[in-house]
Amino acid sequence: MLKLEKKILNIISIYKQLKSSQTLTPSLKINELFTELVSICMRTNTADATLILQDYRISSIQQQLNLLCSEGEWLLENTTATNVIESNNPQETLKNFIYYSNYVELSVKELEVSKANLVSCKSKKVLFIGSGPLPLSAILLAKNGYSIDCIDKDKKSVALSRQLIKKLNLESTITIVCQDIESYQTEHEYCFIVLASLVGDTVSKKNQILLKLKSFLKNDTLLLARSSDDLAQLLYQPVSLEALKEFQIVTKIKASETVINSTFFVRAVTKETASAQEKVDILLDKYIQYKNKATQFYIAEKRKDIHIIPKLKKEIQSISESMKFDTPLIWLMYKYQAYKNTDSNISTLGDLRAHFNSPGDICYKRFHFLANYLLSELDINDKSVYNNNMSIVTFFNIVLIQKFSENKVAQKKWNEYEYFETNGEVSKWENYSFVK
Repeated sequence: MLKLEKKILNIISIYKQLKSSQTLTPSLKINELFTELVSICMRTNTADATLILQDYRISSIQQQLNLLCSEGEWLLENTTATNVIESNNPQETLKNFIYYSNYVELSVKELEVSKANLVSCKSKKVLFIGSGPLPLSAILLAKNGYSIDCIDKDKKSVALSRQLIKKLNLESTITIVCQDIESYQTEHEYCFIVLASLVGDTVSKKNQILLKLKSFLKNDTLLLARSSDDLAQLLYQPVSLEALKEFQIVTKIKASETVINSTFFVRAVTKETASAQEKVDILLDKYIQYKNKATQFYIAEKRKDIHIIPKLKKEIQSISESMKFDTPLIWLMYKYQAYKNTDSNISTLGDLRAHFNSPGDICYKRFHFLANYLLSELDINDKSVYNNNMSIVTFFNIVLIQKFSENKVAQKKWNEYEYFETNGEVSKWENYSFVK
């Protein structure tokens, strides 16, 4: 506890010094204070961070500290952008930005995940919201062949960033627009949209912006919402999980020792997944019942309670037999949600492939059937196209819905296997043959 108390006192001291400073413009002293604060945030584990954030001395200053950090970051970017504009070697000056390598690492990770989860989008157009005076993420994306529309409502940031983009000869690929995102209209279909971590200085404001962005999520479009976890919430306002209920969470990149931000990757909820979720919820309730009965059965066997074992065995079988999946979509949504946050977590296509490794298993048969019926249009076993890093949410939300849901013949065959009986006894998938 003494260690936690020391961190709390350090945070309060930094806060007081920043608040009393005449300016947060980069200087030796200001840089030292922010560097120390970032270091504390990155070196504090989740359990300790939770206790620190719950301390009234920290919770009472958190919002004001967020604002000070936002102002300090803006001034740092402003100073860096000015230095690049005035430099005879702008590229080298840009690389000297204190957090340049961190942004590179974050951008590489985000781009890697985005590429793995963009299935049908042919566009290389990106929308970046809250680009600030130093749109470094947009610059890094431009170097990877993307065309970026940067939106920022601050006139000073826009004016400076336009000069910067001109200095770097990126005017043909990066457009800077001075506008509040809530009034922004566009006909462009973006492959992905990035919401900067500093956008929205309160939870309600950030939520409001997220809801506005739902209208931009067309077809395969991904929304990347940069957030903060643990003690990094002192630096940036986190994305609310409540707001993300309006979206389908594809995956999340966690912060690391060198990257302070986490990033949520989300999509619009399709009508198909919304409809399927109702049946998935019923199946998840049955799964809880199944696990409870299985636990009781295990205890009864340990105690050699021969009076209750047959009854529990029959109840477990009854629950198992009643769990039928009307469509492959319902099946995969169930698998994803049922095993979430367990050792058998199925969050990627790689996890899904690894999960179905026993030919005699009923789920292996389902996956084999699915692969064969999709083969006429695509090969889901082709890892060069559908690589192991693809989110399972992307697979069932994009690939499965677009390629399978309208195949009435395949759907009929699926139901024949799923509801198969032998002499009135449930025999799911026992009639399935592995012959193509």
